[in-house]
Amino acid sequence: MNGISLIIPTYNRIEFLDKILRFILLDNYENLNEIIVVDSYSIDGTKQLIENYQFESNISIRYKNASNSISIKRNEGIKLAKSDFLIFIDDDCVPTKNFFKYHYEACLNNINQINCGNVYFADQFIKSSNVIKYRNSRHIPFLDIGNGSKNLSFQNIVTMNMSLRKKDILSKNLYFNEGFMGYGMEDNYFGLEAIKLGFQIKTNQASIIHYDFKGISLHAIKLYNTALGGVGHLSKLNQNAVWDLRYSFYLEKDFPHNNFFKKYYTTNIRLLLSFKLSKILIKFLIATDHLSFFYSNVLFKYVGASYYLKGISDRKNINFFKDPPKDWYVEKPK
Repeated sequence: MNGISLIIPTYNRIEFLDKILRFILLDNYENLNEIIVVDSYSIDGTKQLIENYQFESNISIRYKNASNSISIKRNEGIKLAKSDFLIFIDDDCVPTKNFFKYHYEACLNNINQINCGNVYFADQFIKSSNVIKYRNSRHIPFLDIGNGSKNLSFQNIVTMNMSLRKKDILSKNLYFNEGFMGYGMEDNYFGLEAIKLGFQIKTNQASIIHYDFKGISLHAIKLYNTALGGVGHLSKLNQNAVWDLRYSFYLEKDFPHNNFFKKYYTTNIRLLLSFKLSKILIKFLIATDHLSFFYSNVLFKYVGASYYLKGISDRKNINFFKDPPKDWYVEKPK
């Protein structure tokens, strides 16, 4: 079926999922054959929402439950998909104009290529929140490259706005690694394996608006869990890939520095990072979040690096395989 299957993993995000589905029905893109929503037994009315849309939509909307793992849910979507082209988005990301057109043309014209679009927050949210402004600055900007494209490394893959041919996935046996039980890095490992199998990762102009409004406290916890679970598991699969992460140079104490001065320099950087101080800074950042005058990129980076470093130090105390978390943010640093 020479069309698109849209795969959306979700969990208790009914408000944003509703926005996504409303956009899709209004867009009415002719080559979109089906929408696959893979849930984890949400308790916010998600199932009823899907049933309502199934009743009123001309597009096939399929619904299935699976374990609350982003890798498992994306893999379920791949297995269920009936179309030739697959598009992945997250459940808090609303497509913008020509989203399906850009992805469809990229899949139609390129074999063994992963197409990644841009992610950004709406201007109104950037202007009203310092943490949203900071998080938006961390997104990889593709919008300024016109209609061209550029290569991405596995570190910069954007699986929350991604497309590729199903035939290519099946022929290369490329799936998301389901061993990632904590938060993060399953997407980077997917990109790493894809490149090994001969895929190129390219940017395109398909854009989504991010509606993830987690404040600095939860954002810091996300970074903590990335270091704790995601990078921790990646190190077991491919240690060299961890060394290729740009922040490993500064934060991973076992990083293989090639001379004493670099090792000494990064050791001192880690000594300057204080988890206790970061908890105090978070309170300040929350209190001044709506005051643009107090915006400081440095403070946000300091908090993020401190929480990430805490995640590294706590790896030895957590075993995600014996005691997997119930939710991605359940493991909070103490």
